[in-house]
Amino acid sequence: MVLLTQRQQEILHAIMTATNGIGSHDLEKLTNISRRTLYRELADLKFFLQNQGLSLENKHRHYQITGDPTSLTQLQAQLQSTTKPTITSSQRHNAIGAILLQRDEPLKIASIALELQISEGSVQRTLDEVEKQLANYELTLIRKKGYGIQVQGDESQKRLLLCGILLSEINEYTFMKYLDSNQTTSDNFFLSLLDKNLLLLCRHALKPILDSVALNSDQQMIQLIILFSLAISCGGRGHHLKAQPADNHVLAYQAKVAEIVKTLPAKYQANITFQDIIFLAQQIQATDYIPLQFSLDRDQSFTITVQVQSFIREVSERFGRDFQNSPSFLRRLTKHIFNISQKNIQQLPNANIETLTALETDYPKLFSAIQFAWQKHFGQIQLSQPEFQLLLLYFANEFQRLNQNSLSALVICENGISASAMLISQLEKEFGEFKKITPLRVSNLATTNLDEYDIILSTLKLPGFKHEYLLVSPLITRQERQMIRSALAELQPQKKAEITPIVQHTAFELLAKETNFFDRAKDLLALTSLSQLNNQDLDLKASIALISQQIPTLITTQVDEIGQALFKRSQLAPIALPNSRIALLHTSNPHIRHCYFSIFDLKEPLTMITMDQESTQVSRFLLMLGPTDMDENQSKLMSLISSNIILNQDNLRLFEQGNLHEIQDNLAQRFIEYSQKIIKDHQS
Repeated sequence: MVLLTQRQQEILHAIMTATNGIGSHDLEKLTNISRRTLYRELADLKFFLQNQGLSLENKHRHYQITGDPTSLTQLQAQLQSTTKPTITSSQRHNAIGAILLQRDEPLKIASIALELQISEGSVQRTLDEVEKQLANYELTLIRKKGYGIQVQGDESQKRLLLCGILLSEINEYTFMKYLDSNQTTSDNFFLSLLDKNLLLLCRHALKPILDSVALNSDQQMIQLIILFSLAISCGGRGHHLKAQPADNHVLAYQAKVAEIVKTLPAKYQANITFQDIIFLAQQIQATDYIPLQFSLDRDQSFTITVQVQSFIREVSERFGRDFQNSPSFLRRLTKHIFNISQKNIQQLPNANIETLTALETDYPKLFSAIQFAWQKHFGQIQLSQPEFQLLLLYFANEFQRLNQNSLSALVICENGISASAMLISQLEKEFGEFKKITPLRVSNLATTNLDEYDIILSTLKLPGFKHEYLLVSPLITRQERQMIRSALAELQPQKKAEITPIVQHTAFELLAKETNFFDRAKDLLALTSLSQLNNQDLDLKASIALISQQIPTLITTQVDEIGQALFKRSQLAPIALPNSRIALLHTSNPHIRHCYFSIFDLKEPLTMITMDQESTQVSRFLLMLGPTDMDENQSKLMSLISSNIILNQDNLRLFEQGNLHEIQDNLAQRFIEYSQKIIKDHQS
C-alpha cells in the first residue's frame, strides 16, 4: 500500500469528511499551499485512489471520492490509523538520497517508489533536488534509461553526506531511546536504514573515547556512532576509502581508533582499513572541541598571512571586486583559516544550514570564485559545504561594506550654501553610504557633468530636468528618508533572486501575486513582537523551550514539538551570528501554519559559539518559523528577513539593539523595495 505524506492525508481527510465535497479554494486554505501544488497532489492522489478501486471526481467544482463502500471504509480506517509512519514531502529528497547512497547497484524509479511507498511521479520530481544536493559533495547522479539511477563519487563524501542526512532527520532522543529499547526495527524511516546491532556495538566500542573527548552535544556522539557503523557496513560490501596522505595532526586520535578496532569482533575488524582509521580519527578530532586562542609565532604568521593574501587576491580577480584593502578583513579571515588549518576549531557539519545556503543562491559567482581559489591555495584542506558557505559569509559581508561609503551625491539648492549645508549635514548624519556629497547652485547645472553622480537630490522642483532626482527638504522628513533609502537600495548590486525578470506573468497576474505577497507580509509584521524572556538560571535547551511556549496558537498548537525542533537545529550547527550578541533560531515544520518572526531579549545572556567558531554572549534571540512546504511568497519573505539581518552591518546592529517599531519599519521597507523591484523588472 502506498504511504501517503501528511499533506496528502490531510487532503483526503478533508474531501471524505465534507458532506457535499470540498472546493479547491477551501483545500488551498486548509493545507496552506498554492493552486499549482494542490493540483499536483490531487494528480498523485487520483492515481493512488484508482489502485484502491476508488475515483476522485470533481462535481460542480467540488472534489468527492466515490467507489465501492468497502474500499471507502478501508481508506477511512487507513487515514485514522496512527501506527503507520508518515513522510513529509520535504523528507522525500533526503529519503531518496539516503537510499541511493546505501545501494551498490543501480535502482529503478519504480523500486524507489515502492520502497518509500510514494508515487513514481513524486520520485521523478524529486531527483533534480537530490542531484543538486549530491553535487555539493562532488558526487554525481547517474541516470540512464534501462540502466537505472546510481550515485558515483568519492566514498568519504558519500559517507559524510549520508551521515548528514541521517543526523538532520533523526531526533537525538528517538535515537537513544531506540538503542536502549527492545525494538528490533524503528518506525523512523531514516533510523530503520541502520543496523541496530551494529549501532549498539559501535556505541559500546566508542565509550572509552567518548568519555575522553570534549563533545559539544549528543548530536556529535551520534555522528561518531553512525560513521563507525558505516565504516564497518560499507567496508563489508567492498566500499573502501581511497588512499590519502598521512595526517600528523591526528596521530593521537589514530591510535585511539586503532584501539577501538581491536575490540571489535574479527569479522568486523577485517572491514576497516588503515584509510578508514585515518578518516575516523579526523572525524573524532573535529568533534573534540576545546576553544583555543589565536596565536601565531613569527614564521607561522608570515606563511599563513601570505597564503590568505594570495587567496583573497585570487577571489578578487575572479569575482571582479577588490577585497585586498581592508586590514581588519585580512586579520579576521586569517584567524579563521589558521584555526581550520591547525584543526583548532570544528568545521561546520555536513548538513543544510538554511541561513548559509541562502547566501550561495544569492552570490553564485562569488561562491564559485571562493571555491576555485580555495582549491588553488589551500587544496590540501578539505572543507565541508557549510564551511565554504561560511567563507562566503565573510566575503559577502565585506562586499556589503565595500558598497557602503562609495556613492556620490549631488545636492541642488535654490539659495545655495545655507540650505545645502543644512541638507548635507543631515545626509552625513543619516546615510553612511555617501563618500562624496557635492552642493550645487541651479545656475551651474548647465556646466556640470551630472553622470559623475550616483544620486541627485534637490530642494526645489526642476521642470523639464532630464535626469532622475529626488525632491527633499533641507531637514529631510521621515518620508523623505525612506525615499532616499529606497533609491540607495536600488543602487546597490542586486541579488540574483531579486533581478530575475518576471516575464511569465501578465500585469493582472502580477498584481494578484504582489497583493498576496503584501497580505502575507502585513500578517507577519502584525504578529511580530519583542518580548522579555526571564531565562535566569536556564540553559539553552530550557530557554528555547520557554520561547516556544510563547508562540501564538495561530501559528501552531504543537509548541513542544517546535521547541524540540529548534533545539535540535541549534545543536546541528552554531546559530549565533558573527560579530554580534544575537542568535537566529529557525525551523520549518508541517505543524506551523504561517510564517512567523519575533524577538526575545534574554534577562541572562547565554554563552554560545558563533558560526565562525568565536565565543559570544547572546542577549537576544530572533525566532523565524515557517511551514514545511512554503509557497513562493512565504519563501521570499523568510529569505528577505534572514538576508536583511546577516548581510548588512547597520541592520545587524539594528536587529541587535533596535526596538520593535524600528525593526518592523526596517522589514516593511525591505518588503516594499523588493516588490517595487519586481514590478519595475516586469515593466521593463
